Amino acid sequence: MDNNRKQMEAEIIAEAIANQEFRQALISNPKAALEAEYEITIPDSIKVSVLQESADQMYLVLPHTEAASGELSEDQLEAVVGGIRRFNYGFER
Repeated sequence: MDNNRKQMEAEIIAEAIANQEFRQALISNPKAALEAEYEITIPDSIKVSVLQESADQMYLVLPHTEAASGELSEDQLEAVVGGIRRFNYGFER
């Protein structure tokens, strides 16, 4: 996942936390909510889904890959390893 995508997701999440009306719109119709809030058009071929975590449910989103080679690039590997070290989410090792 590139930095632009990460930044975009962080901004959307921050807005959803700060603005309850946007949060509800995002949950009920994510594509329409994003198009209205950010004045963009998302192509019909793109589906947008929103999942809301709870205290006892978390989601791990795996990115789309063009070639399922079974191997991670050096950047992907660093992101995974670095991410686990930086964010432990309260889990024991």
